[in-house]
Amino acid sequence: MPRLIKVTKPRVPSFADQLNIQVGNEFATENQYLACGIYYDSVGMSHAARFFYARSVDHRNNALRMVRYLLRASEFAIPGIVAPTTDFSTPVAPVLIAVDRTRLGVEQINQLFSCARQNTDYAAERFLQWFIRDRSVALTTMTRLLVAVTRRAAHGEDVEERFRQENLSVSDDPSAPPIAGT
Repeated sequence: MPRLIKVTKPRVPSFADQLNIQVGNEFATENQYLACGIYYDSVGMSHAARFFYARSVDHRNNALRMVRYLLRASEFAIPGIVAPTTDFSTPVAPVLIAVDRTRLGVEQINQLFSCARQNTDYAAERFLQWFIRDRSVALTTMTRLLVAVTRRAAHGEDVEERFRQENLSVSDDPSAPPIAGT
């Protein structure tokens, strides 16, 4: 009699587990942007500081959007976060870190979407749609900002002037998922 071979599928991580990890990533980005804002405040670049303080709040709110989803759909575990970079050599350095952080955030959200799809979790896919759009806009903004700030610094121009031109408000998008506690 032929022997049957049992084929096992690799375990797909649960969406909730991955989203809990992403909450930590959002809080880590919040802290990194806060560190960038503090750096700019310490060197007298108030517009740059406000820009990064506002981005820090955006990421805190993103984390809380995810917390609210987890509280309604599954279990929430408070994740640990890595310490932010606080040693900046030039006024361009925080923006470069922000671009890298934003690119990483795009990858992380895409991985979450892939996880939701592998788990055939349509509600999770729908939840992530706003984050996909938000990250796309953020990457465009940060990349443009890096180009402008780098160009200004290379020509000895005022880097702070570029930050004066940015929208400094915390995003209040009515289509955003609700924040925990609201």
